[in-house]
Amino acid sequence: MPECLALPASKRAALIDSSRLMQIAAGAPLPDGVDVACLLSGRLAVLKPMPDGRGHIVGLPGAGAVLGWTAGAGNGAATNGYDITALEPCELALLDRGLFCDLLQTLPDLEQRLIAQVLDEAEAARDWLRLLAQPKVTDRLAGFLMMLGRELMPGDGVLHIPFRRADLASYLGTRKETLSRAFHQLEAEGAIRILDPAAVQILQPALLEDMAGLDAEDPPAPI
Repeated sequence: MPECLALPASKRAALIDSSRLMQIAAGAPLPDGVDVACLLSGRLAVLKPMPDGRGHIVGLPGAGAVLGWTAGAGNGAATNGYDITALEPCELALLDRGLFCDLLQTLPDLEQRLIAQVLDEAEAARDWLRLLAQPKVTDRLAGFLMMLGRELMPGDGVLHIPFRRADLASYLGTRKETLSRAFHQLEAEGAIRILDPAAVQILQPALLEDMAGLDAEDPPAPI
């Protein structure tokens, strides 16, 4: 977190000395009891548990994301009613809550950055839920690729999908066979090119947006 570079050396040292590293293997859940943590590397999936036992994606935090920092939350604040799973090997720094809250008092820029992060995550979660309301699996998949591409796609348009097909089908509320047909339908319509089961090239982002129905701006909500 670049804001922490402005800290006096003694406070930086105290934060580092009080923290500890945690590794999470790909596919493993975030352990219970994580209080405040900064994701150093890898990517997590935040899943909203559903009554039928599946989990719907509502966030894909990457390196630099801070989990569980909300003031007043108790143990397990990082999960807060959601399931968090590592999509790839992850490393986190577990921080001392008291020292971290002191940082928020010392560095107002850090607090503003975290508030902006929460607002971005809330907007992304809203998009995920709107996406899952689409009746056609092809439209859901189009929206998924569009939103995933915002964060993970390099300039060549090649998007590596950090999910197994079976898991992605569950997240999008369908079957693996139906999902496979949706991929091939998007390719037939010229929106994507399938490179392998875990990678596609985005050919027409605007077409994906139109199919997903997520490009229309909503009226601004009061702050």
